[in-house]
Amino acid sequence: MPPQGADQSSPSLKQTLRSRHLSRHRPSCLPCRERKVKCTKETPCSTCIKRGHPDLCTYKDSLSRQPQRPHRASPRSSPATPQNAQHEQRGDASGPSEQLTNPSLLDDNSLFTLTRPHSAATTDNPDRTIAFQAGILPLLGANPGEQVSDTSTDLAATIYHSFPDDQVLLELFELYRSRVHPFHAITYNLDGIEHKLCVFIKDRESGASGNPRRLVQDSHWLCLLHAILASGAQFSDLSLQRRSEVSQNHIRLAFESLRSNDYLAQPSVFTLQTLLLLGSALQNDMKPQAAWVLGGTTVRLAQCLGLHKAPGRRSQSLISAQEASLLRMAIVWQDSLLSLAFDRSPGSYDMDHKADLENLDPATNNEGIGYRAAMNWLCHTSLQHLSHKSTVESTPDPKSLFHDIELIESALSEHLLDRSSCKSIRQVQEFYAFSLHKSFVVATLCRPFVSIIRPPSMESTENPSVLGHFQEALRRGAWAYVRLRHVADYARRSWASIHNGLSSVLLLSLMKATRNSADTRELQIELINSLVEADADSESARGPGSTAHQLSVTHKKALDALQRLKCLSDNDRNSEITRDVLGDLTGLDPLSTEMDITTILDDSTQLE
Repeated sequence: MPPQGADQSSPSLKQTLRSRHLSRHRPSCLPCRERKVKCTKETPCSTCIKRGHPDLCTYKDSLSRQPQRPHRASPRSSPATPQNAQHEQRGDASGPSEQLTNPSLLDDNSLFTLTRPHSAATTDNPDRTIAFQAGILPLLGANPGEQVSDTSTDLAATIYHSFPDDQVLLELFELYRSRVHPFHAITYNLDGIEHKLCVFIKDRESGASGNPRRLVQDSHWLCLLHAILASGAQFSDLSLQRRSEVSQNHIRLAFESLRSNDYLAQPSVFTLQTLLLLGSALQNDMKPQAAWVLGGTTVRLAQCLGLHKAPGRRSQSLISAQEASLLRMAIVWQDSLLSLAFDRSPGSYDMDHKADLENLDPATNNEGIGYRAAMNWLCHTSLQHLSHKSTVESTPDPKSLFHDIELIESALSEHLLDRSSCKSIRQVQEFYAFSLHKSFVVATLCRPFVSIIRPPSMESTENPSVLGHFQEALRRGAWAYVRLRHVADYARRSWASIHNGLSSVLLLSLMKATRNSADTRELQIELINSLVEADADSESARGPGSTAHQLSVTHKKALDALQRLKCLSDNDRNSEITRDVLGDLTGLDPLSTEMDITTILDDSTQLE
C-alpha cells in the first residue's frame, strides 16, 4: 500500500511535470491561432507586436502556459470553459496594465521577491508559492486574477472625435515639430507619431474610426497627440487670446483622455510622454507649480514601469532599452531644471541614468557632443549637486561644481562653444539656449555660498572666487536670454526662459558690484523694452473678460521692480541705494541677499 503522503503530493507532481512539458511545447497565442499565422510563442509574440496589438497576445491557459511569470499565476481553478477563456482574455487585454502586474515598483527586498525562482524562501511545492502570491499581490495593488477595467467604447469615441479638422491638426503638429521639439527630448520617436497621425487622418476619412476595437486601442496614444497639439498651439502665430484658448482646451482634453484610460493603473510609454509634455505646457501657461506637482506623478509612473532601473537591473519588459533610456533622460531633464527654479530636491534621484549619458572622452567623439547630449550632462550635474540639499552630513563643494562644468565644456561641439562656429540658425539657437541653461545652473548652485544666511559649513576663503563665478554666470545667462529672444520665438513664450532671464537681470540690478555697471544698464534696457512690448501686445489682444496672458502676475511684479531699480540707478549712480528701494520688498539687503530676492520674486518659491 503506498504511503499516505504519496496521494497528497501526486497532484502537485503531476502539475509540475505538466507545466514543464507545456513550457517546452508551448502552443500559439490566441490571436495567432485565430488568424492561423506564425507565432514566436513569446509574451508578447513578434507577430502581435508587428500587428499593433501586443496587449491582446494571451495564451489559453495563463497558469500552465506562463511558468516564467509566477506573479501571473492564480490558484488552481475549474477546467477551462469558453466562459472562463473569454473572461481570462478580457482580463489580459488591458494593454498597458500588463506593466503594473509586473511589479517593477517593488524593490529587491520586497515581499514579492520571496516567491521568485531560486529565492531562499521558495518552497519545493508550487501550491504554497501560488497561495502566497494570491495573498500578497492584492495587498500591493497588483491582482492578476481580477478583470482590469478598460476604456469604454463610448469614452474612446468621445476622445477620437475631440480633435480639430485635418488642416488645423497638421498645422499644430508641424508647429510642434519645428518650434518646440528641437528644445525638448520628450517625444523621442516623432516620425512614428507622425505615422500614427497619418493613419488616424486616413481612418477618419474612410470611416474606419467607427471600429470599437480600433477606438479603444488608439485612445492610449491620442492622449499624447492632445499634449502635442497643446504645445504646438502655445508657439503658433494665432492671436494671444486664441492661442491660449486652443492650448488650454487641448491640455484639458489630454487630462480627460488620461483619466478615461485609467492612466494611474495602466501606465504606458504614451502616458509618460503625455505627462512630460503636459508639464512643459503647464509651465508655459504660467502654472509652474502645477507642473512641479505633476512631475512627481510622472516619476512614480516611470518607477511603476521599471524605467528607473538600468538595463542590467531591469526584469523582462515590453519597453526597449533605447526607449527606456530616452524616457529616463527626459524625466531627469525636466525634473532637475524645474527643481533648480523651485530650490527643491528633485524627485528623480532613483533614475539610474548614468549609463544613458554620452561619453565625454574626446578620443571617442571627435566632433564633440551635441545640444541634447550636453543638456543631459548638464541636468545630470545639477542633479548630483542638488542631492546635497537632502543630505545633512554632506557639504557642497564649489570646486567640484566648477570642475564638472569644465568637463562638459571640454567635450562640447564647436558650435556650442563659440558663436562664430555656428553655421545655421538652428546652431545659433542651440548655442544661446545651452548658454542660458548652463549659466542658470551655475548661478543657482552658487547661491548658497554667497548668501548671508549660508550655514557655517559653507564658510570658506574661496567664497570671493565663488562670488565672481556667480556674477559672471548671471551676466552670461542674461545676455544669452536677450539674444535668444531675437533668434527664437520659443524664448519669448517659454516660462523657463523668461524666468531665468528675469531673475538673472534682477540679481545683477541688486548687487552693489554690478547694479550701476554699463553692462547691467544695457541688459536692463534690452530686457525691459522687450518684455514691455510683449506684455502691451498681450493687453491689446486680450480683450475684455479674456484669461489669456503673456506674463504671470509674479513676473509682472518682477518686471516692475526691475524698472524701478533702473530708474533709481539712472537718478543717482554714485550714491548708496538704501534697503527699501523696492517698496514692498522692505527688509532685503541688496548687498548680499542674492538668494533671498529670488525667494520673494520667483513663482517657483511659493510652495510652502
